[in-house]
Amino acid sequence: MIKRIFFSFFILVFLLGGVSALVDIRIDVDPGFDVGDTVGFDYTFVSNSDETITYTPRISCVDHSDRLLSMETVDLSSGVPLTKTYEDFEVTGEELSQQCIAIIEIHSPLTQIKQEVFEIAGEKSLSFSFFVCDGPSCSRRSRTFLQDSMVYLDYTSSVESPIISTTLTSPDGSTKSINIPEELKAEQIGTYTLDIIVSKEGYRPVTRKEQFGVIERSADVETVPEGDEREGALIGGKLDTSSKKYLFYVIGAIFLILVIGVIFYLARKKKNPESTSPQV
Repeated sequence: MIKRIFFSFFILVFLLGGVSALVDIRIDVDPGFDVGDTVGFDYTFVSNSDETITYTPRISCVDHSDRLLSMETVDLSSGVPLTKTYEDFEVTGEELSQQCIAIIEIHSPLTQIKQEVFEIAGEKSLSFSFFVCDGPSCSRRSRTFLQDSMVYLDYTSSVESPIISTTLTSPDGSTKSINIPEELKAEQIGTYTLDIIVSKEGYRPVTRKEQFGVIERSADVETVPEGDEREGALIGGKLDTSSKKYLFYVIGAIFLILVIGVIFYLARKKKNPESTSPQV
């Protein structure tokens, strides 16, 4: 009985001695980084036993590519802190403002992960929507207009009073700078192109290329004075050409029937003149 207890105790001590203790991981990172700062952090390992660990330090950001990961190996002494520094990239101002994560991942002898969140004060994203409309209220949007009609340009933005630089290229290739909102007359037939750059201090610029087309007015469409419906049906203030043609065909058919009827009547009268005389 005593031998069995002693043997079990020996096995338990052996198993406990073969299990590695968890390593205390501490990450010290600034809460925010500005343009010109090098993004990085300090980290510290503390173990309650002598250990050799393999680990990877890294930084993960939404709008920045991760560096090629490299595994490192260090020897830890029981109760003795080991502090090191990891540096990744410099904030240039091209990055968007975002949250990042400082990460230490121990791979062996036991898997452990420690993370801390921080921010990069880069450029903010700017939302911009452009509209081409056929009225000043921009209630109805369009990309095709009749020649000599008015075209209305407007926009919405997530920031107040952005700086909008716009270059308009006409179908003949000529260019000019315009402001938005703007209204212009579609004088040339073809495609108009707008190159738009939207900027605001502290925000990433937005570039857009927009187009709209102008077509020629139909030659057989006539404008009818308001209230004048004597010549046919009106569609959008213009005479429906198909209605005019239909009316012409109807009148022509009636006239043709009358002419044929008269010809048959005269021919029959000439052939049988006695049919018209009274009988004795």
